[in-house]
Amino acid sequence: MEKTQCRECGGDVPPAKARGRPGEYCSTACRRLREFRIRRVTRELAGLESLLRQTRHGRWYGSPAGRTERIGELGRLIADAEQRLRTLLEGGADA
Repeated sequence: MEKTQCRECGGDVPPAKARGRPGEYCSTACRRLREFRIRRVTRELAGLESLLRQTRHGRWYGSPAGRTERIGELGRLIADAEQRLRTLLEGGADA
């Protein structure tokens, strides 16, 4: 039987004791850590999207060029957070 690697730490996943899906994590700690990391990036993404909405539709006291620059910066940060979330959900390591 082929050994699988933990999605979080890369260690060996113990063989299943019964029928069902094969395990993805070597321990409960690794599974919980992955869940925590996914929640953290999801909260970060929600906050960035909220800032973007506020910048686009709220009052802006700076120059129009500053607003455009801020929107571009938030867009890059959102794209980065989305990529990190995809990586976590697909089983890769968080950057």
